Amino acid sequence: MPFVRMLIPLILGILMYEWLQLRHYLVLSVFLSLSIVYIILVIRRLGVKKKIWYGTLLQMMLLTFGYNLASYQDDIQDVTHFSKQANADFNTILGSVIDVKERLYRYELVVDVERVENDLDNSRTNGLLNAYVNYDDLDIEVKVGQKIFFQSEINNHPLPKNPFVFDYGKFLSRKRIYHSTSNLRNFEVLSHPTDIRFWFHNQREKLLQNLHQKMQSDDNYAIAASILLGYRNDVGRDLKRSFAETGSMHVLAVSGLHVGIIWWIVGMVLGLFRSSSGSAKFISVATQLLVIWGFAFLTGASPSVLRAAGMFSVISIANLRQGDDSIYHRLAIAAFVMLCWNTNYLFDVGFQLSFAAVLGIVSFYPLISRRLTTDIMVLGYIWNGFAVTIGALIGTLPLTIYYFHYFPLISVLSGVVVVFLATLILGTGVLYFVTILFSAVISDALAFVLNFFVSSLNQLVSVLHELNFGFIDDIGITLLSVALFYLFIISLHRWLSKQDKWSVYSTSFSFLGISLVYFLSHVNIAPKHEIVLYHDYKTDALEIFKGQKSWFLADAQKTKDESGFLNKNLRIQNKTHNSIFIHRDSSYLDEQVFYRNGILKHEDLEMLFIDTGKKRSFPSSVHWDYIVLTDNPDISIVELGEKLKFDTLILAASNWSSKIKGWKAEAHALGMKTIDIKNTGAHTIYLDQ
Repeated sequence: MPFVRMLIPLILGILMYEWLQLRHYLVLSVFLSLSIVYIILVIRRLGVKKKIWYGTLLQMMLLTFGYNLASYQDDIQDVTHFSKQANADFNTILGSVIDVKERLYRYELVVDVERVENDLDNSRTNGLLNAYVNYDDLDIEVKVGQKIFFQSEINNHPLPKNPFVFDYGKFLSRKRIYHSTSNLRNFEVLSHPTDIRFWFHNQREKLLQNLHQKMQSDDNYAIAASILLGYRNDVGRDLKRSFAETGSMHVLAVSGLHVGIIWWIVGMVLGLFRSSSGSAKFISVATQLLVIWGFAFLTGASPSVLRAAGMFSVISIANLRQGDDSIYHRLAIAAFVMLCWNTNYLFDVGFQLSFAAVLGIVSFYPLISRRLTTDIMVLGYIWNGFAVTIGALIGTLPLTIYYFHYFPLISVLSGVVVVFLATLILGTGVLYFVTILFSAVISDALAFVLNFFVSSLNQLVSVLHELNFGFIDDIGITLLSVALFYLFIISLHRWLSKQDKWSVYSTSFSFLGISLVYFLSHVNIAPKHEIVLYHDYKTDALEIFKGQKSWFLADAQKTKDESGFLNKNLRIQNKTHNSIFIHRDSSYLDEQVFYRNGILKHEDLEMLFIDTGKKRSFPSSVHWDYIVLTDNPDISIVELGEKLKFDTLILAASNWSSKIKGWKAEAHALGMKTIDIKNTGAHTIYLDQ
């Protein structure tokens, strides 16, 4: 499997660029030197005894090639990138819309910047820009492919304002989007799109309208539109939560699963007309490619779908080769080609999960499926479906726990039926979309069947959600644990396949390693004792951590999902297992925490919250450790200093920027210690120091 051996040094080279940032010209010089030596060795045709040099040099070449490739694809290093010509304050920007996301109150656009005009420069550029445009500021719908013109400043992505939260700026940078803007002025659409993406967009809109008319309920339409056309805007919060908490969310997000099902359905249909001739095989592969790429563009051409289409395309093309290449070799070819196309795919969670799932299936499906043989077709399908689900779960489990911090218990039970129903929905949906072109009778019959399958899926997920044991949440593991997990999985596969002594040794070693890492991460670690004041524009929140317990203080409207975005990863990091929610408008008392009417006491610390609520009188004799101004209270810092004694003034993120600016000026004049959470992010008070 030569491509497997070639893939490893390529990946290591990409990681070298990520971690080391060596001088580019030195690595390029090494790559060119190694290439020259390799060519000389090939020309001289050294004997068999010297073949080790071929392999060593090739590995080194691929290592340096991976580094240089990552450097070349790093757009921010390009002298023609728009950030090199942009002015920090004001720019006139011309570009093309290549992606549109409809958020709650605004569009999130990805713009391919073609020209930047300002006082400093007026030249053609390249690079991607994330632009946010409020719906109220536009009188026209923004679509992919449009040429647009606007004026704005260009900013770097803001750093995360809360500890251990998802870094959206880093996520965008992995997609080669290094800058953003939100204050757009004089926005104009210069030309309407005429490329193939716009044609697919129009066809998708027509199919959505047709689908909406035929579905028997809003939930049915939302799920069908999501699975068939990748349109998730109408999936409600409760419905989305039901799918997420039963480990079924993957069927709603069009991704590698859907592309794989379409690829498999087309391959199965074409297999009925199988021929051994080369031309028939070529036509079969060409048809598969045409269908999966058409599906990819019809569902919005999201990066995850395009990656999956690329992966299955490479596998299909590899099938044209004569010989008995293993599926591992074909997957290695697919990964190699895709990483050469975009080295940032290596850090994409979807890319990692897609290949991990396929590897898990092809490795464990044969071992599991042959454990049961039956002549009953339905039972055989259920068992094979179970084997596929278990294989995918084994392959993705370490990454799922590492990135999402949960273990999907119920997906083992639901996966077979959910994927089965998703397959039926995709197959029936494709037939329905085809038949509406020529037969209303057949399409209506298929619409009825489609409604039945979608309703069945909704009801199944609803029942599973009611059982309320969908997953084990808040699990934290390290990269070392992930590596040991995969070593254990590889060793387990080898032991089940060959049952040799080395597989027993490696399985035991990896299991002991996982246990040791877990033990060390939970023993002899000083418990956290701190107070975190979170950064949140909507409403302010605070959390006291002590040992494995925490007290979360926030407004009553702060939902579990919203608070989880703020503190879930921090709780995992602090190994918090017991958390108490305290409403800001309520009272609370236990042995360690007292809260009432804006007064918070924890051990020796005393904190006072002052907001826009009703006027309250506070004891002037108390010396407060902290005073927190929240929700834009109408108060003067001079007046505050005269009435109350305190050490530190905290300005919460929910206050207006203009208020904060004035308060800071007053506090600075009075020599007060001030913490500005809105601009500097969450603040941590360490209580044991």
